[in-house]
Amino acid sequence: MNALRKKRPALYENPGSIVWHQDNAVAHTANVTQLEIDILDFKQLQPTLYSPDLDQLEFEH
Repeated sequence: MNALRKKRPALYENPGSIVWHQDNAVAHTANVTQLEIDILDFKQLQPTLYSPDLDQLEFEH
């Protein structure tokens, strides 16, 4: 949050306006990370289950 306060003071003052876009990376879905995002009151965009931009091989594993 210190970096946010220095670089984007308006967002720092209103953290509820921040939208967190994440993928399903382990670091993003960890309970500790999810708790911190909730504590900071960030809105979250969940990834879509299918996107034409994704390679079909990603779904075969």
